[in-house]
Amino acid sequence: MAAALGFFALIAFLCWSYKPRRLNEPYLHYAAEQWRTIRSGNLLERESRRVVGTAALDCGRVPLNDSATKLNKCVVSAWAQQRAFKGRWQLLAVDAVVEDGLLGTADGRLYQFQYLEGPYVPNWRSVRISECPKPVTFMAAAVTGRLYCH
Repeated sequence: MAAALGFFALIAFLCWSYKPRRLNEPYLHYAAEQWRTIRSGNLLERESRRVVGTAALDCGRVPLNDSATKLNKCVVSAWAQQRAFKGRWQLLAVDAVVEDGLLGTADGRLYQFQYLEGPYVPNWRSVRISECPKPVTFMAAAVTGRLYCH
């Protein structure tokens, strides 16, 4: 009887621990991402290094409601010099961190990205990167002044 009960308990434990419970999953994702962030930077930094390399010029980040003039000049100058660069603009969002940006490579490719982080984002954070159409032209948003590729 005791052996059968022990065997039943072992089988129940193995079935229960086979897949993580849904309630624990966000915390596990958060913990794993925090470890990756400590080790090699946040998701946005890792993805930008993958696209433009480690020697890219960091034009900076414009916080919400700040002037984008300095960052825009840096991006346009780096693009004109065929230099790898990255620049990002923070956007207004509710319950999330949202940043748009541009990544330029030394071989003349330009990418636009959007970074999302928050409780309503799948896996808590994501980066979407897409290559800009050629020929590349920059367009500034009327209200925020941030640059888009067009």
